[in-house]
Amino acid sequence: SDKKPGSCPTCSGSKLTQDPDTLDTWFSSGQWPYTTLGWPKKTDDLNYFYPTSVMETGYDILFF
Repeated sequence: SDKKPGSCPTCSGSKLTQDPDTLDTWFSSGQWPYTTLGWPKKTDDLNYFYPTSVMETGYDILFF
């Protein structure tokens, strides 16, 4: 969220800091073809499976 919360809903603390080293779920899902198929090398698997027409993902990242 771009909006900073005023306080923690659980403990009412106001010293909240966003983790600067967190990747978005959609970004990391998009890295799947590269990380599993051998990129940056031109592997046979990369040539065969990429670009892909279907990427199966868990329902939990599609519906909240």
